Amino acid sequence: MSDPVSRLAAGAQLSVESVYILWHIHELDGDSDEKLIGVYKSREDAEAAIERLKDKPGFKDAIDGFEIHDYVLGQDGWTEGFIPQAEALRPDEP
Repeated sequence: MSDPVSRLAAGAQLSVESVYILWHIHELDGDSDEKLIGVYKSREDAEAAIERLKDKPGFKDAIDGFEIHDYVLGQDGWTEGFIPQAEALRPDEP
């Protein structure tokens, strides 16, 4: 029982090492408008979601806004500190 289908039928879990995150990002009134569309087990699934959405209101006007990012599970995606956005946008004070 070494093939994946047999292992799943026997109750074993499928091993997933990475996922594909689909975002839609575009500028709206001078600000970035970011939407997390979904998390998918394959790039093909994420691309299929784009196909389902690309003719919908809003998306069809910003078709270049779709971005697929692959993420390895169990690995930090952010490894440094941060400052609040308001602080980053504040003009330098003498």
